[in-house]
Amino acid sequence: KLVIVPGHAVHTCTSAEELVDGASPCWYLLDYQRNQTGQMLEHLRRGAELVAADPGALLLLSGGQTRGPVGPVSEAAVYLSALQLLSPTHPAIPRTILEEYARDSLE
Repeated sequence: KLVIVPGHAVHTCTSAEELVDGASPCWYLLDYQRNQTGQMLEHLRRGAELVAADPGALLLLSGGQTRGPVGPVSEAAVYLSALQLLSPTHPAIPRTILEEYARDSLE
């Protein structure tokens, strides 16, 4: 089973507290994404839960480098960082792969 979680934004958060604070300046959001960080994190949590519950499953985090001002970092990589900040020993982490070239959710 492959569980796919598409990325929608990037962050430079260094703690779980910053991450869950949707108003934190560590999130780089488009105007329409304001107040959506909770939903983004919930999608990530749910994907990780599904993988943790199935020993044969993999978590695929998808998303390219969409925010130039943040630097060369992909949405996929920062979603993995988010999972590590929220739950450093989550059982889905070792079974997570990154797809870092998608330019939008349709790819």
